[in-house]
Amino acid sequence: MWYSKRADTGRRVTMAPIASPPGSEHDDWPPPPPRVCREDGRVVVWLEGEQDLFTAPSLHAVLATEILAGGDDLVVDLSGVTFIDGSMLAVLTRDRDILRDRDRCLTVRAPSHCAQRLLDVCGLHDLVEVLT
Repeated sequence: MWYSKRADTGRRVTMAPIASPPGSEHDDWPPPPPRVCREDGRVVVWLEGEQDLFTAPSLHAVLATEILAGGDDLVVDLSGVTFIDGSMLAVLTRDRDILRDRDRCLTVRAPSHCAQRLLDVCGLHDLVEVLT
Protein backbone atom coordinates (compact mmCIF):
# COMPACT_ATOMS: atom_id res chain seq x y z
CA MET A 1 0.00 0.00 0.00
CA TRP A 2 1.04 3.56 -0.53
CA TYR A 3 -0.54 6.89 0.16
CA SER A 4 -1.20 9.97 -1.87
CA LYS A 5 -2.88 13.31 -1.29
CA ARG A 6 -5.78 14.33 -3.47
CA ALA A 7 -5.08 17.60 -5.23
CA ASP A 8 -8.63 18.89 -4.84
CA THR A 9 -9.13 18.23 -1.10
CA GLY A 10 -5.64 17.61 0.27
CA ARG A 11 -6.93 14.48 2.05
CA ARG A 12 -4.74 11.41 2.31
CA VAL A 13 -5.94 8.57 0.10
CA THR A 14 -4.90 4.92 0.40
CA MET A 15 -3.78 3.50 -2.92
CA ALA A 16 -3.15 -0.14 -3.74
CA PRO A 17 -0.78 -1.57 -6.32
CA ILE A 18 -2.23 -2.58 -9.66
CA ALA A 19 -2.99 -6.16 -8.78
CA SER A 20 -6.32 -7.83 -8.48
CA PRO A 21 -7.33 -9.27 -5.12
CA PRO A 22 -7.64 -13.05 -4.88
CA GLY A 23 -11.05 -14.22 -6.01
CA SER A 24 -11.60 -11.30 -8.36
CA GLU A 25 -12.41 -11.72 -12.03
CA HIS A 26 -8.75 -11.00 -12.91
CA ASP A 27 -7.05 -13.86 -11.06
CA ASP A 28 -5.01 -14.53 -14.19
CA TRP A 29 -3.01 -11.31 -13.81
CA PRO A 30 -0.19 -11.23 -14.43
CA PRO A 31 -0.38 -13.86 -17.14
CA PRO A 32 2.25 -16.56 -17.26
CA PRO A 33 5.33 -15.76 -19.34
CA PRO A 34 5.45 -17.08 -22.90
CA ARG A 35 6.33 -20.78 -23.12
CA VAL A 36 8.62 -21.94 -25.90
CA CYS A 37 8.94 -25.41 -27.41
CA ARG A 38 10.04 -27.00 -30.67
CA GLU A 39 7.45 -28.73 -32.79
CA ASP A 40 7.80 -30.13 -36.32
CA GLY A 41 10.97 -28.17 -37.03
CA ARG A 42 9.48 -24.86 -35.85
CA VAL A 43 9.66 -22.85 -32.65
CA VAL A 44 6.24 -22.51 -31.01
CA VAL A 45 5.58 -19.72 -28.51
CA TRP A 46 2.48 -20.22 -26.35
CA LEU A 47 0.66 -17.22 -24.88
CA GLU A 48 -2.04 -17.35 -22.22
CA GLY A 49 -4.26 -14.87 -20.39
CA GLU A 50 -4.34 -11.14 -21.01
CA GLN A 51 -1.78 -9.92 -23.53
CA ASP A 52 -1.35 -6.18 -23.77
CA LEU A 53 1.05 -3.25 -23.53
CA PHE A 54 2.52 -4.62 -20.29
CA THR A 55 3.21 -8.12 -21.62
CA ALA A 56 4.36 -7.09 -25.12
CA PRO A 57 8.02 -6.61 -24.04
CA SER A 58 8.24 -10.19 -22.74
CA LEU A 59 6.87 -11.55 -26.02
CA HIS A 60 9.29 -9.41 -28.00
CA ALA A 61 12.20 -10.61 -25.85
CA VAL A 62 11.29 -14.26 -26.46
CA LEU A 63 10.81 -13.73 -30.19
CA ALA A 64 14.04 -11.71 -30.48
CA THR A 65 15.97 -14.51 -28.78
CA GLU A 66 14.55 -17.05 -31.22
CA ILE A 67 15.15 -14.77 -34.21
CA LEU A 68 18.80 -14.34 -33.26
CA ALA A 69 19.19 -18.09 -32.69
CA GLY A 70 18.45 -18.50 -36.40
CA GLY A 71 17.12 -21.38 -38.40
CA ASP A 72 13.56 -22.24 -37.51
CA ASP A 73 10.33 -20.49 -38.41
CA LEU A 74 8.23 -19.17 -35.51
CA VAL A 75 4.63 -19.95 -34.58
CA VAL A 76 2.76 -17.99 -31.91
CA ASP A 77 -0.13 -19.97 -30.43
CA LEU A 78 -2.92 -17.67 -29.22
CA SER A 79 -5.42 -20.33 -28.20
CA GLY A 80 -5.09 -19.46 -24.49
CA VAL A 81 -5.36 -15.69 -24.89
CA THR A 82 -8.31 -14.08 -23.08
CA PHE A 83 -7.53 -10.48 -24.09
CA ILE A 84 -5.18 -8.96 -26.64
CA ASP A 85 -4.52 -5.41 -27.76
CA GLY A 86 -2.82 -3.64 -30.62
CA SER A 87 0.57 -3.48 -28.92
CA MET A 88 0.83 -7.27 -29.18
CA LEU A 89 -0.08 -7.13 -32.86
CA ALA A 90 2.63 -4.52 -33.33
CA VAL A 91 5.19 -6.94 -31.85
CA LEU A 92 3.95 -9.77 -34.05
CA THR A 93 3.98 -7.75 -37.28
CA ARG A 94 7.36 -6.14 -36.56
CA ASP A 95 8.98 -9.48 -35.81
CA ARG A 96 7.26 -11.07 -38.82
CA ASP A 97 8.88 -8.42 -41.02
CA ILE A 98 12.31 -9.07 -39.46
CA LEU A 99 11.92 -12.79 -40.15
CA ARG A 100 10.83 -12.16 -43.75
CA ASP A 101 14.11 -10.29 -44.32
CA ARG A 102 15.87 -13.47 -43.13
CA ASP A 103 13.81 -15.79 -45.37
CA ARG A 104 11.90 -17.16 -42.40
CA CYS A 105 8.30 -16.71 -41.31
CA LEU A 106 6.16 -16.01 -38.28
CA THR A 107 2.58 -17.22 -38.15
CA VAL A 108 -0.19 -17.17 -35.57
CA ARG A 109 -1.83 -20.47 -34.72
CA ALA A 110 -5.26 -21.15 -33.21
CA PRO A 111 -6.21 -17.59 -32.24
CA SER A 112 -8.84 -17.38 -29.53
CA HIS A 113 -12.10 -15.60 -30.34
CA CYS A 114 -10.88 -12.21 -29.07
CA ALA A 115 -7.54 -12.59 -30.86
CA GLN A 116 -9.20 -13.59 -34.13
CA ARG A 117 -11.55 -10.62 -33.89
CA LEU A 118 -8.65 -8.18 -33.48
CA LEU A 119 -6.72 -9.79 -36.33
CA ASP A 120 -9.81 -9.47 -38.54
CA VAL A 121 -10.40 -5.83 -37.62
CA CYS A 122 -6.74 -4.99 -38.32
CA GLY A 123 -6.70 -6.90 -41.62
CA LEU A 124 -3.95 -9.27 -40.51
CA HIS A 125 -5.41 -12.44 -42.01
CA ASP A 126 -2.01 -13.29 -43.50
CA LEU A 127 -0.58 -13.83 -40.01
CA VAL A 128 -2.94 -16.71 -39.26
CA GLU A 129 -1.79 -20.23 -40.07
CA VAL A 130 -4.42 -22.16 -42.01
CA LEU A 131 -4.59 -25.77 -40.90
CA THR A 132 -5.01 -28.21 -43.77
